[in-house]
Amino acid sequence: MAQKNNITHPAKFTDNLIPEIANMLSDINHGRILDPFAGTGKIALIKKYNFNGTVYANEIEPEWIANNEFGCDVITMQDAEFLDYPECYFDAICTSPTYGNRMADHHVAKDGSKRLTYTHCLGRQLNNENTGKMQFGDDYINKHVKIYRHLFTLVKWGGTSF
Repeated sequence: MAQKNNITHPAKFTDNLIPEIANMLSDINHGRILDPFAGTGKIALIKKYNFNGTVYANEIEPEWIANNEFGCDVITMQDAEFLDYPECYFDAICTSPTYGNRMADHHVAKDGSKRLTYTHCLGRQLNNENTGKMQFGDDYINKHVKIYRHLFTLVKWGGTSF
């Protein structure tokens, strides 16, 4: 495993959600799941709760997923709107997308105050296509609609999305 970097992601899956997600995926225990907004890839911890399938993680900011500290099976680093997988490839898509709130504040503080935003935790401006850079509004909504339309083509008929 790569040495852990010092970059902290401000919005990882809550530990209590991991066993719940694994339980929701129990009927596709050997399938393929995707987290298109993976952050650190913490979704892979479902393997500790008897998920035996393949965990795919996509993250647009490479610093957060680069260490693969949670053991994702497949990692991609691209805009979720354009993930390059065949139609109906995944059994489930599980994610916690960015929120169009103050976490999206891209102001660079010069007063030394502590701020809990994506930009401050990463230490640089986010990729322009990262929805974590967008406040709630038309751009945020339109980008998510495009992403989810694409994601729904990637999940099998009868698959799970949450």
